[in-house]
Amino acid sequence: VGPWKRGMNKVAQQNAGVFQLPKPDALFPQEGIPQLTEAVNVDIDDDGRITRRAGTSRFVSGSSGLSGFSTPDYLLYQDGTSLYKVNTSTGATTLLTSSLTGTKLEYHWLAGQTFMTDGTLTARIDASGNYTNWGCSSAPTPALAAVGGGSLRAGRYMVACTFIDGEGIEHSCNKAGVIEISANQNITVNLSSVDSNAVSVKIYVTETNGSDLYYTKTAAVGALPATITNTSYSHEQLRNMNFYPPIPCDGLFDYNGMIMLFADNYIFPSFGANHHLFEVTTNVEARPTNIKGGAGLRGGWWSVTERGAYWTTGDVPENWNTEQRDNRKYAK
Repeated sequence: VGPWKRGMNKVAQQNAGVFQLPKPDALFPQEGIPQLTEAVNVDIDDDGRITRRAGTSRFVSGSSGLSGFSTPDYLLYQDGTSLYKVNTSTGATTLLTSSLTGTKLEYHWLAGQTFMTDGTLTARIDASGNYTNWGCSSAPTPALAAVGGGSLRAGRYMVACTFIDGEGIEHSCNKAGVIEISANQNITVNLSSVDSNAVSVKIYVTETNGSDLYYTKTAAVGALPATITNTSYSHEQLRNMNFYPPIPCDGLFDYNGMIMLFADNYIFPSFGANHHLFEVTTNVEARPTNIKGGAGLRGGWWSVTERGAYWTTGDVPENWNTEQRDNRKYAK
């Protein structure tokens, strides 16, 4: 990389080994590419040349090295279909998984977790350092049946379910099922399929002839079908409807607490800090051509395509405003 703009180190603010430049939306007029915004463990001289600071190197053996990644807590490297974690304090190496596809992983570290994708799978390393799922599939529309000997009032009921994974994270549902019952009946709830990462199912039910879904009970995956005998357990309303789990993508970055996935010419932001939920049909940014990279910075985020670079401002998707910031030479 580099050399960068002459005199760059005079405007950079050095803090704990990191150069932070004051204008993240600036472009070099000649190259038409985003200005350097961060440089870790390197020095930049007055002519823009970069030199690496003194450090240590670690060599590992493997037959098909594809990718590597560094976090504040550990190092990762991919050897073919296997992913390894290196403890930076002890040097100990741990095999995390040997079930990758053999395609280069893209990584991103946020909030103590590492999120990964290779265009086919998505996964993450949680805050405890364990390789695990990144999201569950949306729970299907439940199959409902009326059974006698119950206590529910006659009328129409809607029922929806969400999956809970082993970390207690609640995921999304597709849509609610609907049933009409007679007086003094109960409702049985079953699912046609269950995500392999789910350990329990959270069930939401409307009041009689109502439209708002409220939490009613939780059932272990192995305890389905579950029976609804009462609809007045709580005032916790269902919020996680019509979201999607993270999609396998070409790359990822973060902006304003959101994980941003990009695939082909589309960018999909997570539902705020709920990094396992995505609105892939509504909150979607599109570019004219395929996206090659992106970066979230102070005050906005970059997306770079085959034909140009774009700068987007605004805190949330509803307020985003995008401008093309490249020059004619780069666009050609």
